[in-house]
Amino acid sequence: MIPNFIFENIIKNDSSNKKTYIKNILEGETHRKDREVFKVLRKKGLVNTISATHIQHLFNYDNQQSWDYRKDKLIEEFKEDHMNEPKKYPNHTLSKYADGIYDILHDHYHRESYDNNNGIVTLYHNFGRDYNNAFFSGSELVFGEGDGVYFKTFILPDIIGHEYAHWFQAYETDFIYFDQAGALNEHISDVFGMTFDQIYKNQNVETSKWLIGEGIWTDRVNGIALRSMKNPGTAYNDPIVGSDPQPGHMDNYVVTTDDDNGVHINSGILNKAFYLANIAKGGKIHENGIGQVWYNTILKQNGLASNTNFQTFAQATVNNANDSDKKIIANAWRDVGIFVDTPVDPIPPVDPVDPVPPPTDPVEPEEPCPVINAIKQISSIFNR
Repeated sequence: MIPNFIFENIIKNDSSNKKTYIKNILEGETHRKDREVFKVLRKKGLVNTISATHIQHLFNYDNQQSWDYRKDKLIEEFKEDHMNEPKKYPNHTLSKYADGIYDILHDHYHRESYDNNNGIVTLYHNFGRDYNNAFFSGSELVFGEGDGVYFKTFILPDIIGHEYAHWFQAYETDFIYFDQAGALNEHISDVFGMTFDQIYKNQNVETSKWLIGEGIWTDRVNGIALRSMKNPGTAYNDPIVGSDPQPGHMDNYVVTTDDDNGVHINSGILNKAFYLANIAKGGKIHENGIGQVWYNTILKQNGLASNTNFQTFAQATVNNANDSDKKIIANAWRDVGIFVDTPVDPIPPVDPVDPVPPPTDPVEPEEPCPVINAIKQISSIFNR
């Protein structure tokens, strides 16, 4: 969830917390490797499968600040038969969010859990000491509690939705975590994180703030969220954690070898297109059809390669849309600099952009230039 460049900024700008954030980086790399192992096992058919049912089943463990997975403190086991009993609700907040995401996938996308086969969901909270991240390991969803210095919490609906979406992506197109395909992977997770966030908060596409990770920062950080799908690049601007590097248009595409060639950076372009398509359509994010197009596009049966680029994905969304939505989606892609083979409307006026929050520490004013001052004085004499 949290890219390494944020931890690197903190290490550089706050040496007192250096050990914590080095550990956070190392743990993140370890769990990404775990994910790759499970990916290989799935392809070889060595991961256990479950017969399809409508019974949701989850386990939520308190990991007790351990860096290893522990199952000796079960907080909650929750089961629900969607076909034969009234709606039930878990007790623990993390369980409630996971149950909510399950319900959205089941009720609106006709998907049975992450694998579409009602696989059991395993959750770990309170992972590690001062761990500032959340991740999908390949077989479970794991959440740190934050250090209380810069990071307040990771138990947020959009963050849990984001990680859950990584899990079900692993059973569908499974974009590789590198370059444009990796940015697509991050984008899809943001799409479903935002979908759950809006449904949970009973918002429509106009009333939502379109923020990913709103509430993640402590008051010490000058920021409103981790990412903005509406205005990429405006989520935070802080002298310690740095400024939000996301672009919202291909003209500003960031060419970098950091962050696996910018997977958490250039995903902002895709997020902006999804936002624009939803605003043009209006209504509820899970009812207006745009989210359904995105979901259908990533299904394995539609044949997108794991190294798909932005252009190919954009064209696929238009191909998967009904006739009334094709132009809406094509316009959205056009407005972020990606062009598809569908007629588009004339370019509309640019909406005003929300201001970037100012940095906590004011920037020192530049020293006046003596040459310019001299010219101004001479000019004033002749103009009297």
